[in-house]
Amino acid sequence: MSGSYAQEIVDAYPRLLAENYCILASSALLWFDFTLTLTTEYERIWRRKLTGATIVYLGVRHVGVIERIFFVLEVFVWKTSDRTCAGITHTDDTLVFLSYLAISAFTCLRVYGIWGKDWKPLLIVVPLALVKPFVSLYEAVRYIPVQAGPPFGCVYIYTLSDSVLTNT
Repeated sequence: MSGSYAQEIVDAYPRLLAENYCILASSALLWFDFTLTLTTEYERIWRRKLTGATIVYLGVRHVGVIERIFFVLEVFVWKTSDRTCAGITHTDDTLVFLSYLAISAFTCLRVYGIWGKDWKPLLIVVPLALVKPFVSLYEAVRYIPVQAGPPFGCVYIYTLSDSVLTNT
């Protein structure tokens, strides 16, 4: 390991520590909000007839909360194997993809409703709404997760070539 690379890691430590604290704090806030509103959700969502809008709502809300668990594990599980790290990371990627799909479905349903159930705007909205989920999916299959230890957690080694990254 070269001296400059080791120094970069040492210099990055305070920033990474702050990032980890922010991840933990925002996750705690999300989970706290989820538990506070769970009884209201039960009364207003679970006791009604299941509709497409209900499925989209549950996808956005519950997949996001579950995904956050894996995201925190990805950052804070330091003494694991690369294989465990890969399992956590790929599960997180799958949940992020599902969350993006749910948000895309919500966007499309909202545009459909706002435009008076006219399907023509969806010709533009649907492809645009699907960009983010499929870009995240493309990125997820282009790296190998490895365990880097504290404070890094699971990190990615990208398998994209330099020509793809520089678009030459």
